[in-house]
Amino acid sequence: MLWFPCCCLKQTDIIRVISLRLLYDHIVHCFFRFSTFTASELTISDIDDNVNNKYLTIAGHILKAEKLYRKSDKAAMCKFTLEDTTGSIEVICFTKTYAQYKETIKEGGFVKIRGRIIKDDIGNTTSYQVNAQEISNLVA
Repeated sequence: MLWFPCCCLKQTDIIRVISLRLLYDHIVHCFFRFSTFTASELTISDIDDNVNNKYLTIAGHILKAEKLYRKSDKAAMCKFTLEDTTGSIEVICFTKTYAQYKETIKEGGFVKIRGRIIKDDIGNTTSYQVNAQEISNLVA
């Protein structure tokens, strides 16, 4: 029997989980490899200080979408994690963008996002966020 962190799973369940993950990785890799992007479109791992405060386009699939409400008027907005084959980044959709593209923002959906990169320095760590301006589905 294979060792797995959860000892309650059978070997067939473990193989099924591993097979599904490998299939998922293959589909995501092929999808991004054969998509056509312009020169202004980057992978998430390409984001650094050189693109801070610049507009660019990135693509990936949506993880952990969370609906938020603005304190002043309770208008809906959203934040989610976008992941491609090279990494992940947090995306913020403020009220106007969220109202326009809320049908497009679904967990697991493949999207292309045009927005401004924002550098976020917290203590000794540096992270980046995308302030989304346009969102489009990559899969019909």
